[in-house]
Amino acid sequence: MLVVPFDRAGLKEPAWENVDVGEEFGPLDVVISEHAVKSYVYAIDDYHPWYLHDSPFGGRIAPAAFVTRPLLDLLYLEYDAMRLRALHVREELQLFGPLKVGDHVTLRARVEDKFLKRGEPYIVLTGQACDDHGKTLITTRQALILQGDVHGLVGRGAATPGSRHATGVITAGVPTVERATRTPEIGAVLSGISKDISLEQMFVFSCGVPNIHTDRTIALESGLAGPIAQGLMSTGYLSQLLTGFFGTDWFDSGWTSHAFVKPVFPGDRLTAHARIQESRQEGNATRLMLQVWCCNQAGDLTTVGNASGLVCR
Repeated sequence: MLVVPFDRAGLKEPAWENVDVGEEFGPLDVVISEHAVKSYVYAIDDYHPWYLHDSPFGGRIAPAAFVTRPLLDLLYLEYDAMRLRALHVREELQLFGPLKVGDHVTLRARVEDKFLKRGEPYIVLTGQACDDHGKTLITTRQALILQGDVHGLVGRGAATPGSRHATGVITAGVPTVERATRTPEIGAVLSGISKDISLEQMFVFSCGVPNIHTDRTIALESGLAGPIAQGLMSTGYLSQLLTGFFGTDWFDSGWTSHAFVKPVFPGDRLTAHARIQESRQEGNATRLMLQVWCCNQAGDLTTVGNASGLVCR
């Protein structure tokens, strides 16, 4: 995993009142190392050969959502991670090109907005990763609630899915598709992928930073029954599903926006799903719009939103 420095002296208290709209974090120059990619691959259980051997882009690449967590962690450059208590409620990412193993990448983030909603303190953080030629490879928009006690927030709808979100219901007899085409069957569903969540994977994903995802004491102090998986792990599962569907086109044109609506605990089994919702012509390609969601072993929705990607071939 890529680790943003978090143990320096003189960092600010990560309270909502201390965060300023327009505040910037970075630039932070990092290398997409083999070790970091393999750690991420383990954390989200995605052993695609493109990440470990070779890819159509020439050489190994990182999973598409690889830098979503470090872009969020850029907060640690100015704010004390050891005192940060936050709940990640929504994620949006846009992809413009693959991250190649060995590449130098520059990460930047900015506080785009802060507001109170139903009395809860939100911040919106935008992020950007660029290669050493200045090309943007990924942008993110992440919403968090900066609050020490999240007991009353987890699983009660702090994140709003949106009007076209998935219900999680797959009707019997609905066709299943494996790969994106220019002439999709609207309403067809992708073959889901399932993940068994372990505390060890959660720890690696969060780079061991003590928080509600890795430390039982902090989780209990925050009003939780125990550590919960970071929402961005589900972003990785959805991205894996969409990589299998769109292939290389996902890395150049993928987009997803989703809300984390129910906590995920170690020992849970999550299944990532998608349903084709619409298609439209975009230049010489076809853009497919999908509903996406994750549900746990009880059938409860944990992540829900929308995604799209181009079919260029």
